[in-house]
Amino acid sequence: MSLYGIGCLRQKRGGGYDRVKFLSITGSEIEKKNAIHILNIACPSSLDVGGIADREKVLELWFSEKLGQQTFEEASSFIANNGTFKDVELLERVGSRLSIDRRSFIESAIVEIISRQSIDLALKRVVEKGVDTVTSDLVSRLFEKPESLTTETVNICLSAKPDKIRIGAAKILLERKELSQESAENLLSDSNHEIRLLAVEFLLKVGRDLDKSIVRKVLTIESPGPKYGLGTFSGKGPDSKFYERYEISRLSELNLLTLREKVMAAGVFCESELAAMFCGHRKQTKNEMRSYLKDGFKNFFYKALKRMKADGSVDDEGYGRIVTLEGFITNKFCTIALANLCLIGDKEDLCLIRKVLDEFRVDASESLLNYFSRFGEWEDVDRIKNMSYYVDGERFFSVKMNSASDEGKAFAIIEIGKKRIADIFRIDVGNSVMKFIIRQLPKSVISSLSDEVIIDELKRNDDEYRTIFALRCVISLPKRRLKDLLSLYVDHDGYRYYNSIHWLDLGCSLPSSVSKEIALRQLHRYNL
Repeated sequence: MSLYGIGCLRQKRGGGYDRVKFLSITGSEIEKKNAIHILNIACPSSLDVGGIADREKVLELWFSEKLGQQTFEEASSFIANNGTFKDVELLERVGSRLSIDRRSFIESAIVEIISRQSIDLALKRVVEKGVDTVTSDLVSRLFEKPESLTTETVNICLSAKPDKIRIGAAKILLERKELSQESAENLLSDSNHEIRLLAVEFLLKVGRDLDKSIVRKVLTIESPGPKYGLGTFSGKGPDSKFYERYEISRLSELNLLTLREKVMAAGVFCESELAAMFCGHRKQTKNEMRSYLKDGFKNFFYKALKRMKADGSVDDEGYGRIVTLEGFITNKFCTIALANLCLIGDKEDLCLIRKVLDEFRVDASESLLNYFSRFGEWEDVDRIKNMSYYVDGERFFSVKMNSASDEGKAFAIIEIGKKRIADIFRIDVGNSVMKFIIRQLPKSVISSLSDEVIIDELKRNDDEYRTIFALRCVISLPKRRLKDLLSLYVDHDGYRYYNSIHWLDLGCSLPSSVSKEIALRQLHRYNL
């Protein structure tokens, strides 16, 4: 939003926004786009431009092939967020005159509108009209209350184009035990391998005998390119992560004794067996995990490698090649073991966990970050910020654990530093993590920040972060303080960023209730 746009809002704080609406149909391309954006976040009760155009005419002008793509997408976003059921007929008529690409935006917006009145009708619309693009927020809303969906509708959704709709439908039908064998067999050739895995699991549960070679073929993502490394540890080439998830599920059904035998038999390539053993028998294997982690699985690795050489699994050349992979392999072992040890939640393991992170390469997991959020101290913040993410996280953590995220890092840092918030803004954790930190901080904490800290944050060299921080200020601070901060920011020496100024100005210019509502709407656009 430009300062000019804010000026328009200030002039029309009663809710008319006549100047903005006028520009949305008569202005230059950039003026139209900005005006529609302002209307989108301000959500006026009427689109009528007095004496010029009613709502229907405004929408017809917005959804024209003559409009630039960015402006058209802004208009689509507006109608998706603010449209009513009465607009559907008009949108269908307008959409019929548009190109296929633009018509898809209209169809997605119609689904959003219908979903506010009937989830059932919205899902049917997705299938009947072949809607191929839906937002993650919409999918979450469509499946938020699965008990309200009829099995008939859910079955229909198996034919939807968006993967997330089909996945949601398949999960519901599996839970209800309403997926037919015929439907499951059809899903084995689905374009999405997550759905194929669900179908395989269902067929196994109903007693269908599937040949292992067929399952491997169904669950492997074929990708052209050379293959490097050894076995599971390949670079480019077919992606077998879904097949490995299937294998771990089968392994997790075994008892501990059988799993130990499989770990021994697999040699150094036993990450799936270890994951199943530690996940499925966490308490029984906690002392083993502690023992292995003390030396970063080094002794475990070489004992396994010697067994492979002794039984002829590898020759001298292969032995040497595997030795070069020691760090890569033990990293996976350590990551899996540490994630499971953290799930046990024993504070006495804190020293061991710190030692492992300091001495060996271990990737972050959600359980590790949650452990630090419970038992960590300020010294652990450096360990958290330096953690890398497990690139194959979903392979081993999909069943009973989750891989980590920047959001998890942010939560852990806030929990550890809740009594020294100002220090959090002095550590370099990267803009991505800081965006989650500022989103998660309570309003009371934002209001407690000193002017110096706030001004410094509004000067950060990341456009999106500054916007998010400024919006949190508008939401959390009283207008009087926003005015003081705006004056301080404009008058301070050094570079002043435009987006920091215009969001503070919005908070100063409009009634608090209006500016806070606009800021909340704008903040929601950042999918963090």
